[in-house]
Amino acid sequence: MTKNLRSKKNSDFNLLKRTFVNLRWIALLGQFSAICFVHFFLNFKFNFEFCVFIVFLGSLTNLFLQYIEKNLILNNYNSTIYLAYDIVQLACLLYLTGGITNPFIILLIIPAVFSSTFLNNSSTIFLVVISLISLGIVSLTYFPLPGPKSGLHFHVPDYYLLSIPLTVLICLLFLVYFGMKFGNESKKRKEALAN
Repeated sequence: MTKNLRSKKNSDFNLLKRTFVNLRWIALLGQFSAICFVHFFLNFKFNFEFCVFIVFLGSLTNLFLQYIEKNLILNNYNSTIYLAYDIVQLACLLYLTGGITNPFIILLIIPAVFSSTFLNNSSTIFLVVISLISLGIVSLTYFPLPGPKSGLHFHVPDYYLLSIPLTVLICLLFLVYFGMKFGNESKKRKEALAN
């Protein structure tokens, strides 16, 4: 599997590094804005400093990618590593801010879905596994969803808490399957046109 992940063919991943960096900046800015809005405007109690630190680490990896990584097109292996990091980073934020009860839980599937279109199948399977492990962790253990400092907490029935990860799992598998089908067909068309 490592050999497949390390494949350096441009056909495995043809997105410019600049585009990937910009997408990650948008995600990091969104995370930071959401954290600040909940902390400063809603005045909700949660692990604000830890969340900011996690976003800061994500910014450092993006700065590394932007200024240290010399290749203009990322290869399959490096892309997989960055996307795996993105999954873990988001899972850490979700763990600190309500886990499975956080409405942003659906964003956990984006790196694997992105991979299904642009990276090879081994990378996609690897990222799906990382997503499922992260989903399992934030489903079983997490800090409470941020709420008013008055002590009011968000409570839902157990069957609802079970339905959320099940829904995310179905979305993940469904979108990854169609992403892989679309990605493979697109690559075949490119190869046919090249020949």
